[in-house]
Amino acid sequence: MASNDIAAILDQLCSIYDQSVASLREALAAYCENGTQPDPALRADRAFAYPELRVTYRGDQTAGRLTRAFARLTQPGTYACSIARPAMFRDYLKTQLEYLVADYGVVVEVGRSESEIPYPYVLDGSGINVDRVTAAELSRWFPSNELSHIGDEIADGDWDYSMRDARPLALFDGPGPTSAWRG
Repeated sequence: MASNDIAAILDQLCSIYDQSVASLREALAAYCENGTQPDPALRADRAFAYPELRVTYRGDQTAGRLTRAFARLTQPGTYACSIARPAMFRDYLKTQLEYLVADYGVVVEVGRSESEIPYPYVLDGSGINVDRVTAAELSRWFPSNELSHIGDEIADGDWDYSMRDARPLALFDGPGPTSAWRG
């Protein structure tokens, strides 16, 4: 979805996140109840993935001299990041996007990222009984917390742009690359 209707963009982010959580919970429940392994096609279709926000700045509109330290772009290009819990951050995202659209004339898109939601993040309040399975079993079939994939390369200025199709939109992103966009 490409649009500058910020309310619709935020609704789409929330919808993708909610769908991913529901899909992951459904697959986890089936596995925990009767050992049914998730369909590999689900993961291939990114059914468990975070939503991704993409902003494209053509460079034909400049914001002028800004004194704020947020919602700023320094050069034309596409910027992206995965968004966790978009409903919780809705007001924050709305403010940021309003500035980017008004000041830079960006085009905003929403899709599914390559970063999957780790299964432990959806268990709370789900009612899924994990007593009969081990964390190792679950990690074999479902996305898990791989802290080695989370780094601070962006904040440290070590981000390798040559390996990506988009620049980072935030200092920290979910685990995994944002190189295979699915809008």
